[in-house]
Amino acid sequence: MFRLSENSPILLDGERAVTGVITPWIRLEAGDKHPLPFCGLLQTEDGKSAWLFEDEIASLRVTLDVDKIGKVRTAGITIDAALTRDVSLSYHYKSLNARCAVGLDIAPTSKRSTFLASALLGGTFWTSPMISDTLGEMLDYTQTLLWQPSNGDYYYAAALVGDDYKAALAGGNATELGGLAVEPIGDGAVLYLTTGIAGLAACHSPALVIAAGADPFALPQATLKSGFELIEKPYLPKEERQYPEVFEYLGWCSWDAFHMYVSHDKLMAKAAEFREKDLPVRWVIIDDMWAEVKGNDSPRGMHSRTLYSFEADPERFPQGLKGAIADLKNTYELKIGIWHPTTGYWAGIDPDGPIAAALGDSLCTTSEGRLMPDLKGGKGHAFYDAFNAFLKDCGTDFVKIDNQSYVQRWFRHTMPVGQAAYQLHQAIEDAADQFYGGALINCMGMAIENFWNRPRSVISRCSDDFRPEDRAWFRKHIMQCSYNSYTQGCLYVADWDMWWTDDSQSNKNSVLRAMSGGPVYISDKLDRSVREVIMPIVLADGRILRCDNAAVPTADCLLVDHEVSGRPLKVWNHIGDCGVIAAFNLDGEEKPVHGTVSTDNLPFADNAEYVLWDWHTRRPVRLKKGEKQAFTLDGYDDFCLYLVLPIKNGFAPIGLLDKYMAPAAMEALTSTSFRLKEGGLFGFVSDKAPKAVVVDGQAVPVTAEDGYYTAVCGEPGKPVTVCVEF
Repeated sequence: MFRLSENSPILLDGERAVTGVITPWIRLEAGDKHPLPFCGLLQTEDGKSAWLFEDEIASLRVTLDVDKIGKVRTAGITIDAALTRDVSLSYHYKSLNARCAVGLDIAPTSKRSTFLASALLGGTFWTSPMISDTLGEMLDYTQTLLWQPSNGDYYYAAALVGDDYKAALAGGNATELGGLAVEPIGDGAVLYLTTGIAGLAACHSPALVIAAGADPFALPQATLKSGFELIEKPYLPKEERQYPEVFEYLGWCSWDAFHMYVSHDKLMAKAAEFREKDLPVRWVIIDDMWAEVKGNDSPRGMHSRTLYSFEADPERFPQGLKGAIADLKNTYELKIGIWHPTTGYWAGIDPDGPIAAALGDSLCTTSEGRLMPDLKGGKGHAFYDAFNAFLKDCGTDFVKIDNQSYVQRWFRHTMPVGQAAYQLHQAIEDAADQFYGGALINCMGMAIENFWNRPRSVISRCSDDFRPEDRAWFRKHIMQCSYNSYTQGCLYVADWDMWWTDDSQSNKNSVLRAMSGGPVYISDKLDRSVREVIMPIVLADGRILRCDNAAVPTADCLLVDHEVSGRPLKVWNHIGDCGVIAAFNLDGEEKPVHGTVSTDNLPFADNAEYVLWDWHTRRPVRLKKGEKQAFTLDGYDDFCLYLVLPIKNGFAPIGLLDKYMAPAAMEALTSTSFRLKEGGLFGFVSDKAPKAVVVDGQAVPVTAEDGYYTAVCGEPGKPVTVCVEF
């Protein structure tokens, strides 16, 4: 178990040093870091162990809360700090710094480890992975950290947010913490607390939760229980969060198709294209720039605009939002979602518009002079309720709510970051529950204050914006999506963003969305949707063949820099006891990469023998547990997709062979009979030749080749029952 060293401030796991010497400090609103000396180990009133650091200016306590969750050891760290006397008559010397109040300088251990850091880029909306063996180079605003000492367990650390403060990690070479200039400390790391408001002379905040164990995929999940206990918020597991039914089907988003020129007529034209091409899109998001906004009319000025009214732009939507939604629903039977940011519009709410006049009591002016929903004391509920009551009256079925991690920046000097985030998510989720049964996509909200404060919703975007027609960008996109799914997919269903079916990377994007486990929605321009690219993902009625969890890098890829390693990135998921593995070339110079696929890439695989189904060769290969199959990817356009299917009693069904997630298209009735969700080409592997394949009581022709069998079983769009008779 984790423990605090008695003689010096070093965190131990049993006898292993998890950290080097820890040096705590406080920073006043005006002044440099002030280190505090170690005074010893003490026991708290509730029986926990804590380090005490103290001098004539301040005292600081680091409390350890240990637990064991299954096979995983966890440790929660809480930091308490207070000024012990007035160090000056000046206000600025009597309070902790708002941006960087309290911290721990953490020296590295003597053993070097490769680490995976997930950092909030620029301290704003999106996280991105960093893999390195130099801890001092870790980016500021790092939120999670994974490492594995040689011949040992994995360790995973996740930063926490309390009511007033949030924690962040940074490398010791950082010259800024929370946007505040600091002196680098060299190799090692820094854990620090930030709040966003000045005037606080004391700090009590959960800071970090660490998990350790042999299975790296169990660690993020284990941090949740300990983390929610430390922040004293209810923990609702992902399995108990409701996944809205509408997102079980294929969707389309207006943004990349029409950008800021979306209109009633263009939406109708795109919906007509879906019908003409028999593309089973079931829902549409009317995205950014549908609303009546004021300000700079150029694309570059979009983010400086304010929301004037709840109504749609009168020129592009002459029948109002209600008229556009009614036409889309009545003519094309589509479900309709509306995009809007948490702030009303990007720069807030127009102070001269009808919203400000009617809802002024629920709005506030931020320190940057922006009029926004007031998050103090739940006042903002009235704004979100009124906005969504209007949208619901127009026929809206769900919302996509953007700009969620704005709270730290725009409520700086107004509210502590933890309180602001908590009030924000209570307000938007209460409105989503009231008007849409909880149907909500969270977006631009990967900061920890968002992660730890969503009470019930389950879907969250996991990458920055999709870039069509950008071949090199795909490498960044798959890294973001898969590694962010590792860190945040333990609590949320990851949304891998919209994409194009006629993009040069469309086949890779379709495979990624198919195995992501989340919603799938495209954003092709008018007349550019390609049915053949999308149909391997969905059934004829548009239902997505979803995997059971988040798609994440395999264990042998988690701590590998794929730009220089010569090895492919492998991403895995599962459908019941069937595994899915895809592999991609991310080499920085697009050189060939060489890898292997194995049952070892699937943590749950415990069968003696498997079928490895290669999507491209359309042939099965038998693998014993632990056996490896080699492959090479010559360039960025090459990729592999494998299904890994257990052989039981000499028999392994594959499913519908024209679908990427073939096993998701069938439900087992017995060991050799299945309900196919729709008809199509059914495949299976068997040691014995079947006497017949019977579909809804009728025998059908069977093609056989070396123990691999296929049969056309019914038609697309119609479910059938298949029995393989021996």
